[in-house]
Amino acid sequence: MLGFAYDGSGAALLKHTDHLMTAVSFGSWSQIKQAFCNGDLHGAFLPLPEAMALFDSGMEMKLVLFDSRPGAYIIGNRAANINKLTDFKGKTVLISNYLSVHNLLFYRLMASARLKAGLENDSDPDVYIEIVPPFIVPEMLNNDESNEIGGVFIEEPFGSMVIKNNWGKVILPSSRIWTSHPNSVLVIHDYVIKDYRRHLMDIIHLMVASSHFIYKGSTDLYRLSREFFDKFRRFQDREILEFMFSSFLPNTPNSLMPDIKSLEVINRFMVNDMGIMKNIIYMDNFVDRSFALEAGA
Repeated sequence: MLGFAYDGSGAALLKHTDHLMTAVSFGSWSQIKQAFCNGDLHGAFLPLPEAMALFDSGMEMKLVLFDSRPGAYIIGNRAANINKLTDFKGKTVLISNYLSVHNLLFYRLMASARLKAGLENDSDPDVYIEIVPPFIVPEMLNNDESNEIGGVFIEEPFGSMVIKNNWGKVILPSSRIWTSHPNSVLVIHDYVIKDYRRHLMDIIHLMVASSHFIYKGSTDLYRLSREFFDKFRRFQDREILEFMFSSFLPNTPNSLMPDIKSLEVINRFMVNDMGIMKNIIYMDNFVDRSFALEAGA
């Protein structure tokens, strides 16, 4: 059996046997990380910085695939009157994972406004980062009567829910900071690559093929998306789906091929700028591009 996890718009665990593949919901990135570290999952889509940190800690695993790099909006809380970057000073911003590209981008964005973003126990942050599961973010923002929450920077479709319900306004799309930036990556335990390569290759072929649907010109996109979100009633509003598709989908599918230069940029930023990782990774030991190459990613 092979296990995979994905947390973008709800998170799903995929179990593959000779006869069956099923999906099971996860509530947060931390749950997926824990399941992967415990060995309950043989592979998972994890936030890229989180994957780097796990590899640096000694976990025997490889990065084999990028996600479709959809991007996200940095959103200001309307009730808190957040209209520009400096308005975030003294406020809390909700992010779904500390070791995430979203957090790195937000840190860099705040630095451009001469503000320091950090957790509450960091030394004198100007903007506070709070880590919460993405599915509760819209409810938290809607119930923030004291207006302590300045904004959110989370995965879709949760950001679009906040915008379409008029709880928040777009401050900046992440693509303005870094076009087609990576977000989550598929990581696989080394023993799975060694012992189950043929089965793993079959699954990655399917993942690459399915990514071809994720672009604006796909005629089957709405049908597939509505089927995927069918069990989440709050996502069935067609306006939310249309807003999300028009905002984030590229005209043609993005490549899922791991980009070494992007990985090196993120690694150096984590070490040299944020100090949240100690070591520079030797990417040839961390990345296995052979699956993506064979699958035509």
